[in-house]
Amino acid sequence: NWSSDVCSSDLNNVTATLITVNSSQNYLINGPGEITGFGQLVVGGTGPLTIGNLNNYAGGTVVSNGATLNLGTGSGSSGSVAGIIYVATNGTVNYNYANSSDANSDPMYNGFAGSGTVNFNDGTGATIATPLGVINSNFNGTINIEGYTSLHASGGNIGDPLGYGSTIYATNAGTGSQLWLDNSSLAYTMNIYISGTGWQGG
Repeated sequence: NWSSDVCSSDLNNVTATLITVNSSQNYLINGPGEITGFGQLVVGGTGPLTIGNLNNYAGGTVVSNGATLNLGTGSGSSGSVAGIIYVATNGTVNYNYANSSDANSDPMYNGFAGSGTVNFNDGTGATIATPLGVINSNFNGTINIEGYTSLHASGGNIGDPLGYGSTIYATNAGTGSQLWLDNSSLAYTMNIYISGTGWQGG
């Protein structure tokens, strides 16, 4: 079951004040259009919602207790939301990109809040970069670096882009994977557990 309080739409874009997905079924939002405007996306239920297009609505996203939001379909680098994703306890957000070249970067367009779980998985080793200026001081959940992901935390010396008090696991890191912390003057406050065969840089 999903519903939308739609203000306006055209053949490509939907402008809504609220979109709710609450179902045991799988849902996919994909195509050339986008969700735009000042609305909010709320994900609930046991069935995952997968987003394969680029969206820029400003009201943020809520992933409720037990729900799953997949960003990316695993076959490309498209699939995003903007603003803050509130990940409730037992909620899960999966970044599932498959960039064609490890020289490319898959940018994130959102920050985090809450205490749920965020998984990053890039099957070909491309970098997933947090957005500059988006600081996740209200996130204290769990981050898992999976596959061959290079996760770039670009805080820009204004705060911690991966949350204050979060726990980061890279315990099955493949060759080429890494956690890239890019603050030069501020302390990080996460718990970090690393093992595997990933790349240890300077």
